[in-house]
Amino acid sequence: MSRPLEPILSEKEPFMPYYAASYKQNFISGYQESFHLPLKPETNQRHKVTTNWQDTLERSIKNIVSIKACRPRGIDTELPGSFTATGFIVDPEHGIILSNRHVVSISPLEAYAVLCNYEEIKLKPIYRDPVHDFGFFRYDTTQIKFLLDIQGIELYPQGAKVGQDIRVVGNDAGEKLSILSGTLARLDREAPDYGLGEYNDFNTFYFQAASGTSAGSSGSPVLDLQGRAIALNAGGASASSSSYYLPLDRVQRALKLITTGNQWISRGTLQTTFEYQSYDNLLQLGLSRSLERGLREQQQKNSEGLLVVKSVLPDGPADGVLEPGDILLTCNGQLLPRLFIDLEEQLDNAISGKSTTLSAVILRAGEPKEIKLKVQDLHSITPYRYVEFGGGVLNELSYQTARSYGLSLKDAGVYVGAAGFILGSTARVLRKSIIVGINHQPIKSLDDFVSVVQSIDQDKRVPIHFYSLSRPMKLKVMIIHLDWRWHQFRMAIRNDATGCWDYTILDTPLKKVPPELPASTTTTEYQLTHNTVNDPITALTKSIVSIDCCPPFIIDGSKNAHSYGAGIIVSLSPPLILCDRDTVPISISVISVTFQNSLTISADLVFLHPFYNFALLRFDPTPIVKAGIEMHVAQLVNDEFTVGENVTYVGLSGRNEINVKKTTIISKGPIRTQETRPARWRAMNVEVFKVNDGTLASLGGLLADSQGRMRAIWMSFSIDNDQNELSSVLGGLSCRLIKSVVDSFSSGYPATVKGLDAEFWPLQISNARLVGVLDKWIDRIQQIVKEEQTIPSVVYVLGITDMSSPSGSILKPGDIVLAIDGRVITSISKLDLIHNYGQVPMTILRDGEEQDITVPATHYDGQETTQVVGWQGMLLQHAHQAAKEQVQKQVPEGVYVSCCLLGSPAQANLTPNVWITHINQMPVKTLDHFLKAIDLHRTQNNKHCIEQQELLQNMLNLQTTTTDTTEDQDIPNHVQIKYITMDNVSHVKAIKLDTHYWPTWHVRKDATLPYGWNVSFLS
Repeated sequence: MSRPLEPILSEKEPFMPYYAASYKQNFISGYQESFHLPLKPETNQRHKVTTNWQDTLERSIKNIVSIKACRPRGIDTELPGSFTATGFIVDPEHGIILSNRHVVSISPLEAYAVLCNYEEIKLKPIYRDPVHDFGFFRYDTTQIKFLLDIQGIELYPQGAKVGQDIRVVGNDAGEKLSILSGTLARLDREAPDYGLGEYNDFNTFYFQAASGTSAGSSGSPVLDLQGRAIALNAGGASASSSSYYLPLDRVQRALKLITTGNQWISRGTLQTTFEYQSYDNLLQLGLSRSLERGLREQQQKNSEGLLVVKSVLPDGPADGVLEPGDILLTCNGQLLPRLFIDLEEQLDNAISGKSTTLSAVILRAGEPKEIKLKVQDLHSITPYRYVEFGGGVLNELSYQTARSYGLSLKDAGVYVGAAGFILGSTARVLRKSIIVGINHQPIKSLDDFVSVVQSIDQDKRVPIHFYSLSRPMKLKVMIIHLDWRWHQFRMAIRNDATGCWDYTILDTPLKKVPPELPASTTTTEYQLTHNTVNDPITALTKSIVSIDCCPPFIIDGSKNAHSYGAGIIVSLSPPLILCDRDTVPISISVISVTFQNSLTISADLVFLHPFYNFALLRFDPTPIVKAGIEMHVAQLVNDEFTVGENVTYVGLSGRNEINVKKTTIISKGPIRTQETRPARWRAMNVEVFKVNDGTLASLGGLLADSQGRMRAIWMSFSIDNDQNELSSVLGGLSCRLIKSVVDSFSSGYPATVKGLDAEFWPLQISNARLVGVLDKWIDRIQQIVKEEQTIPSVVYVLGITDMSSPSGSILKPGDIVLAIDGRVITSISKLDLIHNYGQVPMTILRDGEEQDITVPATHYDGQETTQVVGWQGMLLQHAHQAAKEQVQKQVPEGVYVSCCLLGSPAQANLTPNVWITHINQMPVKTLDHFLKAIDLHRTQNNKHCIEQQELLQNMLNLQTTTTDTTEDQDIPNHVQIKYITMDNVSHVKAIKLDTHYWPTWHVRKDATLPYGWNVSFLS
C-alpha cells in the first residue's frame, strides 16, 4: 500500500468514566504484556559479506512478506478498507515484522502475512509510532511450519550514503514479489506532504531515490548490497518516479526497546513542528557569521544547517514560549549535530526520565534566549479509543489532525471519523467534522459526548454544534434526530496485548420502558381547528407538509442517504399522509414530517405502491393539535383531468414554502424510467400529466380543480441520468390510481394491490399493423380514442420484471395486449383493469398469432423489504423487485447481497448485487435458512473437522514427518460461499470470519413492539 503524494479518496456493562481515568495504567500494562520479551543475544553473523546482488536477494526474500489487511473501522486520518502491503522480519526469534505506520494503522486492523512459500500467518499489531511512518507486527513463530531458514533482516541506518545502489523488494502494485533498483539521491529531504488532513510524517528527514515504487510496496525494505535494511519504503510521488524512504534510527531504537523487554516506548512532544534550514537561510533569520563558524566546527560536517521552528500549536507546551522562525541551538546544554535524531532523543528521554522539563537555547531575530519547556507524552494525544454511534465512528481529536489544521488540543471536541446514519443522514455532520456541542451542552471530549447523548431520549430532535475541518472558523448548528433502534452504541479501547480493540456496550434510552402512545385525537376535537378557512384553495395549503426520509441501511439499491419532498394529508381517521417514492423510497426508513414549518414529528410507513410511485405514511396528530397548528384533509376524487384544462397547483417550493399557482394540463403520457445500477425501484406502467410551467419549481404537491378537490398528485420520479447519477423528473399522477388504496386504509383494512410482473409500453398503430394486428382491432381502437380524444395506440410487453413469478413465466416480451376481459386496451392507463382480477383474462398477439390466455396476478402488500441481516459486513435481504428485473435468465433462489461495507470480510471477497445460494454447500433460500446455516457453522464440532482432514490425508496417501497436535489441526475459520450473479454465473468464494468487529445482527419488522422493529445481535 504505497502512498502517493496526492491525497487518496476512498467517504455488557454500561460505560463508566473509570475507563478513561485508568487508561494510562492499562495502556502501560498492555505494553508490559505485549513487549515483555527475553533479551536476545547480539549476533553479527546474520549477513555475510557479498558483492553479488543475486545472492543478497536470494537470502533476503525469505524474510520479506506480503501483508493482506482489512481495516474494519477508520479513525483519525484513516479510512476503512482492505489493502495489500509489505513487511519484513526483523526479529525471527520473537516474531517481529516491521512495516509502515499507515499499514499497521492507528485504527483497528485484521492482518495476515503471506511468506515467500505462500504460508499464511496471522499478524498482531503491537506498535505504531505516533508521528513517524513505522510500526511493528508480531506473529506466532510456531505457526510457520515449512519455511525454516528465516534469519531476519538487520537494520543498518548508518549505512545510507548518497550515490549508494539499493534494491527495494516487496509487494509492488499488488504483485507477490517485485524487485526495484535505484540509487540514493538525497538523505536530507523534507518529509513528504500527502495532503491537508491526511497522515503526514514530520520532524524527520527522508531519503529519496528514483525507484518508482507504487501501491502495495509500503513497508518494503531498502536493501544495501549486504542485504541490510538501510531505510523503510514509505511513499512516492504519483507524478514522477521518485520514492521516499524513512531513515531507521528511531525504528532501531523502538525495536531495541521491544526486544529488551521495556514496558513502554517513550515518545515526547512539544506540539511543535521543526524544519531544517541551511546556513545561508539561517543568516536571514539572525544567525551571525561568527556563530555559524563555531557551529560548523562543532558539527564536523555532519550537517550544513540547523533546526528552525516551523509551527507551534495553540495551547500546547511550547505555545507562548517558541515562535515560528526561532533557531534551535541546544537542548539540555547539548548541541544537536544529528538534528532531528538528537532532538527526539532529548524529548523521548524527558518522558522516560524523572523530569519532563527540557531546557533549550534558541536564537530569535539574532537574540539568544534560554527557555524551559514542558515535554508532553505523545501517546496521550494519539487516539487509543473510539465510539460507535448510530453507524458512525468518533474519536478524540488527534495531534496529527490538529497539527494539519493548526487547532488546539485543549477541550478540542470530538472528531467524526465516519458519519454513519444519525450524524450523516439526519444532520449532515460528515467525516472530518468536529463536534463541540449537543443539546446546548459543550462537548470537550469523548466522555462528554457519551454522557450527553445517553441523556437524550429515543426519537428526540436536538441541536448539534460542529464545524468542518475544511472551514474550521465557521460553526454550524443543525438538528440531529436521535433514533437509537438500528445500531449498537459501544466504545472500543485498543489492547496492544491482544492486537484487538476491546468493546464495551454502552447504555441507550431504549433500555427504559417505552412510553405509552397517547390516545389519538378524535375527529370532533380536530374539527374545531380545520373549519376556520372558507376558501377551498387556501384550505388546501393546510394539507401540505414537508417530509424528510433517512434510511438507516443501504438496501434495495438505495443511493440516497437523505431524501425529502412534499406530502399531503389525505385522512385523519386514520391519520394518513400521501407522498411520492422519490421522497420515501424504501420500507426501512426513519421519516420526519414538518407541519407548516412549525413542528416536526415522526411518521411510519404503511404502504409502498409497487408501480405507481406513491407511499402512504401514518402519523399521530396529537402534537399538532396541541400546538394549535391547523390541518386540512385533501379530498381525493376519481375525476381525470383532460388536456387543456386549467388547474391549481398547491405544493412546496424549493425553499419549503407553500406555493399556489395556476397552470394548464398540456399532455398526458407514459413515463419511461430506465433500469439503474445498482438496481433500485422505479415507476412503470403509469401515465402522468405535464403542465405548461414545466417542473413548477417544486418539491411536490397536488393539482386541484376550482372546487378545491385534489384530482392529481404532483410528484417526483427517481431516475439515473446519463452519468449514472441520481436525478428525477416531475409529473402529475391521477388520484384515480390512488384513491382505492387510501379508502382501504381509511376503512381499517390494509390494502393489497394486484398486478403483473411485466413492463408495458405503447406502440403506434402504424407499427401495430406491421406486427400483425388485424384491422378489426385497429378499427375498435380508433373508435375508442376518437371518443376519448387521445392518441391511438396498442400496448405491448416491453420486458419481464420477475421471471420467477407465474405472470412472468407466461408473458413474453413483444406480446401485444389487445384486450383484458373483452375490453380493448388503448393506453397504459387502461391497464389498471388488472387490479380487479386474481386471474387476468387477456387477449394477446404473440408472433402474429392471436391468443386468449389467463394470467395469474401477483399480490403486493405494499410492505416490500421488512427484514435485513448483517453478516461479516454484508447486508442481506430477500431480493427486491428491481433486482429480479435485471437477472438475465432465471432469478436465483437465495438471499440477496445489497451492500458490502468497507473494511469488512465481505468487501475483501464479494461484490454486492449477487445471490448467495449455499453456505458450506448447504442451500439457503431464505434469510431464516441463512441464519441457520451460519449458526451450524459456528457450532460445528471441531472433532468432526479433524476427522475429515485425517480421512482426506489417508485418501491421498499423505505421510507426515511429525505428529500433529490438536493445535496444529486446521479448525475452519472460513465459510465457503456459493453465489450467483445477475448474469446467472456461479462463483465460489471463502470468507475469513471476523465476528469481533462484524457481529451478526437481524432487523425485522414487528408491529407488536413499541418501536415497530426487532433488532437483535446474534454474535
